[in-house]
Amino acid sequence: MSGYESNKKYSSLVELELRAVAQSISYEIPFSLFSMCIINLSNCSSTVDIVEAQSK
Repeated sequence: MSGYESNKKYSSLVELELRAVAQSISYEIPFSLFSMCIINLSNCSSTVDIVEAQSK
C-alpha cells in the first residue's frame, strides 16, 4: 500500500476511505437500477403487489 511508503500521517486512511466509498457506490448503483426496473415492470412499489405481479 502506498500509505506505508510515504511520510504523510493519514495517507493510508484516506486510501482506505476512498476504496470504501468506491465499493459502496459500485454496489448501490446496480442495486438501485435493478430495483427501479422491478418497480417499473410491476407498476407499483408495494412488495405484496410485486409478488402478485410475478404470479401472473
